Amino acid sequence: MVWLQRPRTSGVLLLLALSAAAVAAASCKHAAAPYIDVTVPVRAGMPIWESPRGLPKHWRTLHLQLADGDEVNQSWLNLDAHTGTHIDAPAHFLKGGSAIEDLDLDVLIGEVLVVEVPGGSNITGGSNITAEVLQQLALPADVQRVMLKTDNTEKGLMAQRAFASNYTALDSTAAAHITGSSSIKLVGIDYLSIGMLEDIGETHRTLFKGGVVVIEGLDLSQVQRGWYHQMCLPAKLAGSDGAPVRCVLQQLVTVKHTEL
Repeated sequence: MVWLQRPRTSGVLLLLALSAAAVAAASCKHAAAPYIDVTVPVRAGMPIWESPRGLPKHWRTLHLQLADGDEVNQSWLNLDAHTGTHIDAPAHFLKGGSAIEDLDLDVLIGEVLVVEVPGGSNITGGSNITAEVLQQLALPADVQRVMLKTDNTEKGLMAQRAFASNYTALDSTAAAHITGSSSIKLVGIDYLSIGMLEDIGETHRTLFKGGVVVIEGLDLSQVQRGWYHQMCLPAKLAGSDGAPVRCVLQQLVTVKHTEL
């Protein structure tokens, strides 16, 4: 599998690109690529870990409300830190592991490669994502951030109420490959866990010990494979093992030589 090169310019080409951009800006307006929100809305009935009923309707309650004569509406929240689209901190699985506020912003913001790994393809054979599957994807050696779009998205699992125990995720061999044979510092996936249910502990621990940030519960339904700029910032919950995150992508656009 061949991946598109990152949009890059250098030297004389960079000067030419800047000159061309200046001319274009003077003659017409060019809209930047739109942001794509890959965050699942927090709502009653959304899937939560090992629940057949989803998030209870009282996850948000109005402590004060205008309808009762109060001066403001004021909501109180009652939910798991790992609800919906969220980031796991190492403290989630490692004793003495760092908490959510300790995550490196330089990892949470930057270029990311979205990879399509459909279930039942020649790559996965309908199974979970192993080290062999990652090797067959032939990811660029220097890629640091990867989001895995799997058949979880095709099945619409993040839109279903009941927890789906047969979700697609990494096994521990894939986690070991990421930490031992790649430059990846962040990996995201389109369901509630980066690790398959039968191998969930070892997969998480391997990633965290290798310094890899984990994003779970992504909505990649409107995203195609390719390079994007990522901004994924979790709520700064001091000491927490995880936190909800608002995550957006912006597609990177390559300037064609014929346009210069």
